[in-house]
Amino acid sequence: MRKFVVTIAGDSGDGIQLLGNAFSDNVALKNLDLNTLPDFPAEIRAPAGTIHGVSGFQIQYGGEKINTAGNKSDVFIAFNAAALKKYFKTLKPTGVLIYDSAGFDAKNCKLAGFDLAELDTIPNKKLEVAFSSMTKEALSGYGVEDKAKDKNKNIFALGFLAFALDTSIEKTKTILKNKFKGPQLEMMEIVLKKGYHYAETIEFALEKLDEKAQFKKGYYRNITGNSAIALAILSAPKIFGRNVFFGGYPITPASEILHELAKQNLKEVIVKQAEDEIAAATMALGAAYAGHIGITASAGPGIDLKQEAIGLAHMAELPLLIIDVQRAGPSTGLPTKVEQSDLSLVLNGRHGDCPVPVVAIRNPSSAFETTIQAIEMMIKFQTPIYLLSDAMIANGSELWEIPKIEPKAPHQYSDMSPYNRSDDTMARPWTELRQEGVNYIAGGLEKDYLTGAISYEGINHQKMVETRFQKIMNMSEHIPLCVLEKNSSSKGTLVLSWGSTYGAVKEAFHAINKDVNDIAHLHLDWIFPFPKNFQSIINHYDRIIVPELNHGQFADYLAAHYKKSIFKINKIQGTPFFEDELIKSIIDILKLETL
Repeated sequence: MRKFVVTIAGDSGDGIQLLGNAFSDNVALKNLDLNTLPDFPAEIRAPAGTIHGVSGFQIQYGGEKINTAGNKSDVFIAFNAAALKKYFKTLKPTGVLIYDSAGFDAKNCKLAGFDLAELDTIPNKKLEVAFSSMTKEALSGYGVEDKAKDKNKNIFALGFLAFALDTSIEKTKTILKNKFKGPQLEMMEIVLKKGYHYAETIEFALEKLDEKAQFKKGYYRNITGNSAIALAILSAPKIFGRNVFFGGYPITPASEILHELAKQNLKEVIVKQAEDEIAAATMALGAAYAGHIGITASAGPGIDLKQEAIGLAHMAELPLLIIDVQRAGPSTGLPTKVEQSDLSLVLNGRHGDCPVPVVAIRNPSSAFETTIQAIEMMIKFQTPIYLLSDAMIANGSELWEIPKIEPKAPHQYSDMSPYNRSDDTMARPWTELRQEGVNYIAGGLEKDYLTGAISYEGINHQKMVETRFQKIMNMSEHIPLCVLEKNSSSKGTLVLSWGSTYGAVKEAFHAINKDVNDIAHLHLDWIFPFPKNFQSIINHYDRIIVPELNHGQFADYLAAHYKKSIFKINKIQGTPFFEDELIKSIIDILKLETL
């Protein structure tokens, strides 16, 4: 076996995410590649024991490059009846079901609408493990209530899985020591040991994999997309030689970026939680006006509110990074679930002719590099830029090679006259404040092309609109070229992906490519403008298939530019694509074309 999938689920108060993340760290320490998919309840505190209150975590790991969190699980740990009912469909027919008997009492079964007799009809191999009662037993010497003791059953499961993975209990203790201390850590270590030795007693082990992953020499860490974005922002002063101002406002699933930045408390990175989304964006824009790197982050509803400030950044030609961690909409929608729902919003969401470049992160391990690239381009072209992430990238994790941080000086146009433009990029210079005897004026009214004074002349307005548009289009010459996936055909059908669909589409393509010769896969990071070789690539193909987690926003956008047969594969269920469903959809389209 080269890959293995583990799913863990329980009530949102059971510490499922802590358990999943700690287990993922153990996997990484075994020199195995990994990809995770956390799944959170939408409610802040849904009723315990109900389907709506279930929290889940899935990890796929192996001795080769792991691009997704997997289709079906080899081992499924269910802490209660609701967890089993919600996630049982993820278990392979050959998979092992591990369940906690305490979570299947009459009360839990009633809350979940689960008939206990159904447990006996499940054909899978089943293992009953009394996570809850053995945890309480291990902590019998502590003068705390049973309810408080029970909150450590996730640590019992962590110890259980640590032995099953054949990893050191000492390494697992170190993982906990990095997060906890005092009496809480003491109880955790006791329970961890109990779970570890219980698995040893019953000789439970996870499947041994054929080989370890081959990584190039370097330092690695298990990282989420939100953490990687935050680290890129923290590194920006060192890389670009300018301080950063981050204006944020809490919103799921972008809040962790704000939290991570605030924890570091660096003098070069000023972090402010504003009173609302509009203030967060305009504070960051003010910092850009003063010559600093201005950044703001939100999800769809907050991006709606920031649009006027983004239009001002475009008109004033100031660099501003807007991070959109997408979630399922519209309105509040499914706020903790994944969806590529905001592409049309960021492409067209502002009034007037106001083009803003858009770049999308493909996975957690590329989030750092893509964020740095976006900052570099916004400085070079003096423009706001959208950086698209989503809930799956934000909360999911992968192994990431920690890069060496070195100063980078993006070629930036400078001129004594603030209204001259670069012949190459058409960008104006980033004016430095504090020059004696100089007045600085900023505003959203149209400017005269030559002098920068307010102008109401129609011909000048048209010239300025066209100039700002052309400046953005010139970015095509400076962003990385798109590259076809390995083993892609140079003709036939092109599967075109963007954002977090990358991993699943890549896996599906390679599976289909074993039997179908005239098929190719191209993943786009820069969506607007397109890389300069994009058109020449897609012109080779007769038909294009676009899988995306929305109602077809990118496919419709593409159709407006290219007159080709474009087939949509859309999923709007709050969950990512799974390889098997993509394979089926793509093959169905290929069959349709050959009829």
